[in-house]
Amino acid sequence: MAELTPWIEAGSPQAAVVAERMGPEGRAPARAALGSPRAEVRRVAIHCLAAIGEGQDLPAVAALVADGDRAVAVAATAAVRELHRGSLGQGRAVLATFDATADPELRAELALALGEGVDVPVDVLRARHAAEKSPLVKGALSAACAKRGAAPHLRALSVEIGRAKAAAKVEVIERAVYVRRSELLPALLALFGDATHLMPGWPEGRSVRVCDQAAWAVAEIVGGHFAAEDRAFAGLTAGELDEVRARAEEALKA
Repeated sequence: MAELTPWIEAGSPQAAVVAERMGPEGRAPARAALGSPRAEVRRVAIHCLAAIGEGQDLPAVAALVADGDRAVAVAATAAVRELHRGSLGQGRAVLATFDATADPELRAELALALGEGVDVPVDVLRARHAAEKSPLVKGALSAACAKRGAAPHLRALSVEIGRAKAAAKVEVIERAVYVRRSELLPALLALFGDATHLMPGWPEGRSVRVCDQAAWAVAEIVGGHFAAEDRAFAGLTAGELDEVRARAEEALKA
């Protein structure tokens, strides 16, 4: 405990690195720091718990989505998504936090967090999507539904991948990577011949082509995250997967 607490109290970004190295032993000092009167300390404590990655800490972190300090609230929202990824039994806490949050930007991130888990029924996500008024949150809920395999939302995203223009194309392709479903591959592969430049000067002074972004998305979906047992790829044969992977790698080298 003594090893991590000074880093947290100092508000150091290095605290998360120390916490990750300590593992479960770092949970106690990090959780204690969530109640600090100093916003900086609360924010760093959140990063520490996200780095440790124990799903059982999600409710304590989710409580700080309502924090009066904006940076703390944003950090807590991002951590909720990270902690819910791959965890079981915490979907109800994420859903309750989503329903209690008014800020559209935070709600959109929480909607994506709902899609990361498997313990919130898809029908519940679809109901929230149907009732949502904010376009930002509605789009995030649609992505969450698509990630969970809801066919109408997958079809809508596939259409959007092809139709989106200019800067919006970057966001849509990034959403496809979040969804990570093979049903989106045809729409992404159709962009491999599009050498249109997106947002000159973005990011960091580089000009990005549509085909580069699409190739990155395909490589992420098929190459970096492929697993034979993944239901998302059940519709593709081994030969088709090899072909898609080869095309992505070729495009990334171009």
